[in-house]
Amino acid sequence: MQCRRCKMSVHSGCGVEGICGCCTKRPQPSPNKASPVQRLFNIVWQATRSWLKYDANKMFCAACVAHPQTRTNREWVAGVVDFRLNKVQIHEKSGPHSVSLALWESGGKVKYVIDFLPASTQGGISSLFRLVYRMVKRHGMLRDIEGDAEAAELNNTAVLPSHRSHPSVAVVLRHIASHVRLQAATPFISAPHFGLTSDSSTDRAAKKAELLYLRFQNKPTEKRIPETHLFGYQQLAGGDAESIVKAYVKAFDKIGMPVEDWIRRLAWYCSDGATTMTGQKSGVVARLRDLQEQILGTAILVAIHANCHRSDLSLKDCLKLKHGVVVCLGNGIREVAAYWNNAPSCLKVLQGLAGDLELNVQKFGTLNDRRWAAFANHAVETVRRAYCVIVCAFHKLKAKDSDDANRQASIMWHITQFVFVAAVHLMCDILAACAVMSHTFQLKRRCVALEDMSVEACIAELQKVLQWEGAAWQQFEQHLDRNSTPPPPPPGPCSGLPLLPPPPWRPRPPSP
Repeated sequence: MQCRRCKMSVHSGCGVEGICGCCTKRPQPSPNKASPVQRLFNIVWQATRSWLKYDANKMFCAACVAHPQTRTNREWVAGVVDFRLNKVQIHEKSGPHSVSLALWESGGKVKYVIDFLPASTQGGISSLFRLVYRMVKRHGMLRDIEGDAEAAELNNTAVLPSHRSHPSVAVVLRHIASHVRLQAATPFISAPHFGLTSDSSTDRAAKKAELLYLRFQNKPTEKRIPETHLFGYQQLAGGDAESIVKAYVKAFDKIGMPVEDWIRRLAWYCSDGATTMTGQKSGVVARLRDLQEQILGTAILVAIHANCHRSDLSLKDCLKLKHGVVVCLGNGIREVAAYWNNAPSCLKVLQGLAGDLELNVQKFGTLNDRRWAAFANHAVETVRRAYCVIVCAFHKLKAKDSDDANRQASIMWHITQFVFVAAVHLMCDILAACAVMSHTFQLKRRCVALEDMSVEACIAELQKVLQWEGAAWQQFEQHLDRNSTPPPPPPGPCSGLPLLPPPPWRPRPPSP
């Protein structure tokens, strides 16, 4: 075989198309071979991580570079494959990366999304998240830890933990939760006096946590309109009084209030009659009075015994054992339904929920996972409907009796009392317990619709869910601010301070 150019003899296996090596160079393999990291990056790692980039033998996070957060690594230097993959997985699960990813995917609009919403939608979000704003730790009890905890999302009557939804949804929910917390703390900071209501489980087998309520006057003193807000669900290092007082200090530090500030304005403390709370030497009340004596020189704290801990205990029973759910939730629902006898529709739905609970137990003897999941899904929708019915029923009742000033003032006074808020938070506990105990929200098919949703789609979904509740709650609050002339509080030892309302009416137990 001859070369076509130089006519030299060429072996058939050495040339390309009959051209010898003198006329053309034989193709050589590339000296830059693809490294194992680059091959895995192109095939496996980047397939599910659009934010991961590779350049100059270094991997880096494009989201964290575009929107840097504190304590976040932006790039990973050279190393073995397993070392790099471990670094990528750790970075992917970090909280700052979730914030940067949400900002990167939305073009930096997530942190301003609350300000762009209409006023009615903001009111609806705030009112709804006052009901379902609970922090859920993975496979654990309810937590209230900012940044590390997970908020609950209400979407088409299914409660989903945000760590299983899209990262953008989780960040939007955290911003909404911080917005609600700021709304609750702003009027409290300017209040001259306030009261603290708290309770924790007395069962040694339960995980120690403290449920906190704040009661204060945010209006001028002459109007005397006290308000009650859920302040948090604080974890305790132990069940003793010292750990409880430390939890109070930590909770107030979250809103930037030192102990020297809030201890001066603490007027009364409401709790159960446990020795840990009311012990004369080492109880919580005694320790709070000691702090007041150290700072003020005298103790002005008034201790009040309250029976407000039923919801907290029933919630812990729900998390410990399913058999305790039936009795605790049933009793709590009946108490709320018996108190709100002026709202027939609310009474009907709450009694129906308690009846469904009893019917399942009587028919099957207990609740297995499937029947409990069906009941939990029904309970979520029922509690939401009952909460909206309570607000709208009082709104209609006020409008009907607008000519009768005394009747209206009495209604307004009862609305702003502790019993109304306690009933709302009791339903919040029922909703949270149903969400935690239900196994349906853990199924992947519930999260498929959320994985491809953008921030705008999530906000649109929230607007659909909250459209009716937001309008009703906004009208209710406007009417409350325009026509609030409550009667003076009942006389007591501290007439200038906010006091507890009279005990609610309770039905007589049925005769055997």
